Amino acid sequence: RLEWFWESVRRGSRRADEPAFSPPPLHGACISVSGISEQLRRDVARSVERLGGAFSTELRYRATTHLLAPSFERCAPEKRRAAERWRIPLVKLTWLVDMCQDGAMRDPQRYALKRPMSPQC
Repeated sequence: RLEWFWESVRRGSRRADEPAFSPPPLHGACISVSGISEQLRRDVARSVERLGGAFSTELRYRATTHLLAPSFERCAPEKRRAAERWRIPLVKLTWLVDMCQDGAMRDPQRYALKRPMSPQC
């Protein structure tokens, strides 16, 4: 599948380190979601695949790399607890939206969903 690429490099018409030949932003990632509608889930799946990642409806140990949710509260408690236990980042949906806008990877830590602070009496 990459013969055209290496032939271009060999001829000098392309350099192997050109950004056009870098992997897509979600290459190697497996994304799961929680707390969203079926239609939005389908849209997320298409977007993840378009950005080079894999989509799974299930959270899988050592396979899922990110869990997306609209908010901490709307994330299913079982998925949230499993993600915390397995150290899978819980990330805002805007992480994916922002990557879709220009096709560039974003730091998921900047989009992390955190447990809300409990009110102090």
